[in-house]
Amino acid sequence: MMGLEGLLGAEKQAVFSRRLQKLLGSDTRIFPQDWAGRRPTYTVADLAADMFEYRNLIAHGREILQKYRDPIDLQFEPKELAYLAERWSRGELMIESIAFALLASLRKVITDGLAERIKDQRTWKKWLDAPS
Repeated sequence: MMGLEGLLGAEKQAVFSRRLQKLLGSDTRIFPQDWAGRRPTYTVADLAADMFEYRNLIAHGREILQKYRDPIDLQFEPKELAYLAERWSRGELMIESIAFALLASLRKVITDGLAERIKDQRTWKKWLDAPS
């Protein structure tokens, strides 16, 4: 999360979520297809706010909420292959989502030529905050 926070310059959940969606696209899937041909259905818009909330709990030494500790049923396409999934908690989903979102963000900055824009924090934040 430190990498994403540094990249997005966001100190609040709503700003973090909005900027991550601007950078990666709100409908962009967080995870790639796996070895079994499944692809988790979670998008940036689905998880961005929870990523930040989860980070806040850890960073401020608060108890991890039950919703992050309980096991979840991972959502995949195709649904028929979901039975191959191991059991995760929502917290594990957040940890994995953060890692994949950071990688995707860095890749986007490099491949889309955003390195020049990111040099100047004011210009970068203005771009991140502009309507899509």
